[in-house]
This record gives sequence, structure tokens and C-alpha cells, in this order.
Amino acid sequence: MAGTIKLDGTTFLSKDDSNNFTLDVGSGGSIPKGTLGSDVVFPAGHILQVQADQTREQNSLQNNVWDNFYELNITLKSASSDIYIFHGHGVNVQGSNEGYGMLVYRDTSASVTTSDTLVYTPNVTDASGPLTGYMGAGNAFHRYSYHFKDSLSGFSAGTTLYYGFFFQKRDTNSSITLPSGDNNGQHGVFDTTIMEVQK
Repeated sequence: MAGTIKLDGTTFLSKDDSNNFTLDVGSGGSIPKGTLGSDVVFPAGHILQVQADQTREQNSLQNNVWDNFYELNITLKSASSDIYIFHGHGVNVQGSNEGYGMLVYRDTSASVTTSDTLVYTPNVTDASGPLTGYMGAGNAFHRYSYHFKDSLSGFSAGTTLYYGFFFQKRDTNSSITLPSGDNNGQHGVFDTTIMEVQK
């Protein structure tokens, strides 16, 4: 059975007796764009946005100091969502029995500090310091990746959240560079994918 769907008196979808559908995109040849109203509710688990970031640099880690070497932000599309972060980097260790720690803090303004909200702490520790990563042999290169969820509450759509990635080496005399580069002077990369997911 043939039929049409109209909006404000204009046909934009029609079906003939052979069940062929025609979408009328107008004389411009494209479908008009629109926006969803603020009252639209997405189902739980719906991905609202995805951002990918890559920063090429190289840093020397210090002991007894948590340094913010990497920071990124995301502006929320929903007041009821969580953030999932997938982060990776390489590490070069110039010594034996050495390691490092990583912490992630969140704030609503740039230049995140360790006084802000701690959202991820994968570390174990010993008497010499944090052990997010550890190498027993000297002059080793390793690649590490981290996946975590930041369970949000009390934020509004349009709020920008800033995540700071802090690093510190264990209390030894070895040298650690992160993210590590190559022998030709190329710096390493911080690779991060950040997603906002509807609760």
C-alpha cells in the first residue's frame, strides 16, 4: 500500500505499491540538519561522544614528586553519564629494579593538581615507592596501557572536565623517561581515547 509521511505539509518520505521507499531531500540534494531537544533521553550504555588524543613528548620522572605531564579535557553532553578512559604510553628505564607510579586526578578547570579529585590509582607500593610499572632488568623499554571508568555525579551538561595524568619514579638513582622515544631523537607518545557514556 502506497503512502507518505509529511512534516508541515511537505512530503519527505513516500512508499509506492511495490514497497519502494523514496526520501525527498529537497532541491539542495541533502537532508536538512537539525538538533535533538534537551528533553531527549538516551538509553543507558549509549555512547554520547568519543575523543582521541595523541601527544608526542618525552619527560624525565622525578622521585618523591608527582608531576602532571599530561592533561586533556572533555565537555559533557549529559548530566547523567560516566567517563571511560583508555590510555597508553611507553617507558624507558636506565637501570635495574626500577619502576614508576601513575595517578589520574580530575577538576573542572585546567592545570589539575594533586589537591583535586583522585579518579584512578592503579599503584601498589613498597618501601621505595609506587609500582604501577616495574622492570627488573636495566635499559628496558615497556609499553603500558590503562583502562578505567570515572563514575560521575553532580555535573551538568556543558561542564568541562579536565584530567591530569601524574607520574613519579621510585626512590632509586635510575633514570626513567616517559613516554619513551627512539635512538633517533623521536619523542614517544601519550595515546588516549576518552568516551562519555550515558548512565
